[in-house]
Amino acid sequence: FTYILTAAASIPFWTRLSRRIGKKETWSRGLLLASVVFALGIYIHEGTWMAWLAMAVFAGFAYGCTMALAPSMMADVIDFDELETGRRREGAHFGIWSFIDKSALGLAVFIGLQGLEQIGYQPNVEQTEQVKLGMKFLYCVLPAVFHLIALLIFQKFPITREVHAEIRAQLAQQLVGALLPRLHRGHRR
Repeated sequence: FTYILTAAASIPFWTRLSRRIGKKETWSRGLLLASVVFALGIYIHEGTWMAWLAMAVFAGFAYGCTMALAPSMMADVIDFDELETGRRREGAHFGIWSFIDKSALGLAVFIGLQGLEQIGYQPNVEQTEQVKLGMKFLYCVLPAVFHLIALLIFQKFPITREVHAEIRAQLAQQLVGALLPRLHRGHRR
C-alpha cells in the first residue's frame, strides 16, 4: 500500500521535473533511484520494519516516475512513427506495450518463484540464513541490476525534448501541406 500510494503521490513531482529537464533525463533519474533503493534493501533485516517502510516509500517514489512518464513517452514514439510511416498507430503501440508489460510481470513472477525453489524456501517454517540471503538477492539485488540494465538501454532512446519538438514541427508542416490544397479547392468553389 505504501509503495503504490507513494508512487501515485509522486507523479506531480516527476511531471514537473520532466518539464524542466526533459522526459528522458527524468526517467533516467527515476531508474537510477530505483536501482539504488533496491540495492540498499540488501542491508535491511528482519525486525527493521521502519527501514522496510522507508524502502517502500523510496521505491514507490521511483516507480511514480514510470507511472508519470511511460504513457507520455509512448505518445512521443507514436509521433515519431507517424513521421516515419505517415500513419497513426496508437492501438498497435499500446497493444505491444501492454503485451511487453504483462510478459515482464509474468517473467518476474516466474523468476521469483523458481528462485525461491532454488534457494530452498519452505513456506510456514523459520527460514535459514542462506534462504533469507537468497530472498534478499531476489527482492533487492535482481531488481537493482535490472533497473541498471534498463537505464543503460534507455540511454540509447533517441527522442529527447529537442528531437520531439522537431518531430512535432515536421508533422505540423506535413499537415499544413496536406490541408492547403484542400483549402484552395474549397475556396475556388
